[in-house]
Amino acid sequence: GVTIPKKAITDPAKYMTFGTPSTCFTSVGPKSASLEPFVTRVPVASEIRSEFDQTHAKLKSIIGAEPSKMLRLPYLASNSTVEQTLNDVALISCSVDSGDWNNGSKDSVINNIKTAAAQGRLENAIVLCHETYSFTADAIEELVPWLDANGYQIVTVSELFEARGKELKGGVVYKNA
Repeated sequence: GVTIPKKAITDPAKYMTFGTPSTCFTSVGPKSASLEPFVTRVPVASEIRSEFDQTHAKLKSIIGAEPSKMLRLPYLASNSTVEQTLNDVALISCSVDSGDWNNGSKDSVINNIKTAAAQGRLENAIVLCHETYSFTADAIEELVPWLDANGYQIVTVSELFEARGKELKGGVVYKNA
């Protein structure tokens, strides 16, 4: 089983496809591959389902294993149509936003995550970070020892929910455990 101390956060690297496909996609699942980034703007439920199924199948062919039935919601957007259509897929959002996407920097990412910890918002949190910014990787390298020294354990979304004895259910948006 997974042993996690009182404080736990999800690994931004595994939450946000930050790393190699074998470590990121099997832990979280894909973001949509659609040209329409807001899944909530896709007007027909069958198109949403098709988009997920195609992405899931492509991912399976790349990693050679069945990916988790999870979807990191593009732009963290969801609505009742998405939730009802993907009723067998855990929908992953976040409770802590690193802000890296919003003209961020290494220092702002570090500050946002440390502030969340100081405010008590980091425990059991899913943290949003993006692999597209090199400064985010630099921030994570600096944050990992600090998180460890402060009693946090970095885990995948699946490990976090398993450790908390919670089941990820389809059609439900998760921001933390």
